[in-house]
Amino acid sequence: MRIVAGRWRGKRLDVGRGCGQRPTQERVREAIFSRLGECVPGAVVLDLFAGTGALGLEALSRGAVQATFVEKSPAAIMALKRNIRALKAGSLCRVVEGDAFRFLTGQLGRVDSVTLLFADPPYGELAASLAGCLERATGLTWGSGAVRVIECSKRDPVWPSQVQWRPWSVKEYGETRVFIEEREI
Repeated sequence: MRIVAGRWRGKRLDVGRGCGQRPTQERVREAIFSRLGECVPGAVVLDLFAGTGALGLEALSRGAVQATFVEKSPAAIMALKRNIRALKAGSLCRVVEGDAFRFLTGQLGRVDSVTLLFADPPYGELAASLAGCLERATGLTWGSGAVRVIECSKRDPVWPSQVQWRPWSVKEYGETRVFIEEREI
């Protein structure tokens, strides 16, 4: 798996074989970032259920200024840290080792002025719970013009509309469904 575009284009990412992760495929990442366009340069990124960091690192490669990765799998965290080191991106990254839901409730720290959120929970398990948790999140503050990208299985229930968020795009790529929403001010 490689970074698709930007300053690290073509750089290989460690996918952490054997850590039970399902990294976002290159073609899906390419489609997501094509849709996001000018939302990425200058973004402050929060990558929940980060796995090996493909989405957040792709955003940094394309001009995001900072990324916080939240992951609880020790094997995925090791792969994520190897990827950050290989890209020499340590000054741009923060890795939070723990549960994404605990992070969203402020129990594992905070992140301010998030302008681009990625959430890619395990398929079939957490998508419904994530909607409610994001609505009540106290562990983050949204920046102006925030956008969030939610990835789930096309078999999961349809992502519920939420107050203050306007659906921007819903696309399916094989087994994957991607929701992109923009925060209404």
